[in-house]
Amino acid sequence: MKQQKKILAGIMVVCLCAGLTGCGKEEVSVTSGLKVEYSGMNGYGTASLDESYDWIDDAIDLCEGLDEDEQFELELALYDAVSYEISPVENLSNGDEVTITISIDSDEFEDYDFELVGEEVTETVSGLEEVEEVDPFAKLNVTFEGIAPYATASIDSAGRVDGIEYTLDMSENLSNGDVVTVTAAPEYSMTEDELAQQYGIVLTQTEQSYTVEGLSAYVTSLDQIPEDMLTKLLSQAEDSIRADCAGWAEGNSLGQLDFLGYYFLTPKEGFLEQPYNEIYCIYQVTANMTGITADDLEHQSTGTETYYTYYHFTDILLLADGTTSVDLSAGNMPDNRIDSTFGYDAFWGAEAYTFDGYVDLDTMFHDCVSTKIANYNYESTVQE
Repeated sequence: MKQQKKILAGIMVVCLCAGLTGCGKEEVSVTSGLKVEYSGMNGYGTASLDESYDWIDDAIDLCEGLDEDEQFELELALYDAVSYEISPVENLSNGDEVTITISIDSDEFEDYDFELVGEEVTETVSGLEEVEEVDPFAKLNVTFEGIAPYATASIDSAGRVDGIEYTLDMSENLSNGDVVTVTAAPEYSMTEDELAQQYGIVLTQTEQSYTVEGLSAYVTSLDQIPEDMLTKLLSQAEDSIRADCAGWAEGNSLGQLDFLGYYFLTPKEGFLEQPYNEIYCIYQVTANMTGITADDLEHQSTGTETYYTYYHFTDILLLADGTTSVDLSAGNMPDNRIDSTFGYDAFWGAEAYTFDGYVDLDTMFHDCVSTKIANYNYESTVQE
C-alpha cells in the first residue's frame, strides 16, 4: 500500500553502494517477494496483493553512512515511490489471469547508487473453492393446517437452506386444490454474487409450487352430505323436538311431526363467514291441545293446532377420508315463540300456551334465510 510521500530533504550523505566500482547503479527489483492472494469462490473470487516491501531492506543495505533517522526517512520515501495495481480484481475463476502493474517514481533517488526496477507481472488464478449448486426446495416442507376454505400454509424451519429467505405467495384462506408458490431468494437483499461469495452456493431454482391437499373442508352443498349423515341429523332433530314437546303442560301432547325439507346456507364467493355452513331441518308440528280458548274462558276445550319449527346445525365437515362430521350436540331450536289458541287460568288471568316455532313457513324462511342472503347463498328442499 502506498504510504504518504515524504521528501528526502536534508539527507546529505554519500551512499556507497556495495558491489559498485562507478560503472553503474545496483538494480533493486520492486517485485521481489510480491504475492497475490485469492479468496472467495470459483467464479466469484477476489484478488489482493500481499505488498511485500522486502526489497526496501535490500536498497537500504546498499547504502552506507546513514544514521537511524536518515534510514527511516529513506524507507518512507521508498514506500511512497512504488505503487501496485491489480486487474481484474473481482469475479475471478481458477485459470483466469491477473496482471499487476507497477508504477515507480525514482526521481528522488538519482543521487543514490541503486535503481528501482520492476516489470508488469502476470499470474494465473488458482485455489478458489468450487461453488455448490443447491436446490433450495430439496428438503423444504410446506405444511397445510386448518379447515378449507380457511386453511393456512406455513414453511417448516427444518429443510431451509442457510442464507435463503423463503416467501409464500398465499398463506391464508386456502382450500384443497389451491396452488401456493414459494419463492427462494438470498436473505437481507443480498445479490446472487454475494450469496455465492458468503455461502458458497448458487440456487438451481428460485420458485416451487405446492398443491393444497389432505385437508378437512366445510361442506358447500347439500349433495355433499351422505345419506347416513342426513339420517343422523334428522334423528337428532326429531328427538330434540319431541323432547321439547314432552315438556308441555298436562293434557297437551305432540300429535304428528312431519319433515318438510332443508334450508342449507353457505357463504357467497368472497365472503368469509362463521359459521361456514348452516342446515335447517324443517318440520310441521301438529299438537293435541287442551285448555281454555278466547271463545270460552270458563270451560276446557280440546283440539289440534299446527305450527312450524326447525332444528339447526352448523359447520358440517367433509373429512379427508371422505366421511362427514358435525357436532350433533350443538344443534338448536328456534328462539322465536308463538302463542297457542289454547291457554290456562293463572292467578292474574288467562294465559296462552306457547310453542317454539312459527305460525307459517314464510315467517320462518325470513328469519332463517332472508335476513342472511346478503352474505349467504341458500338451497331449499322444503315442500309443504
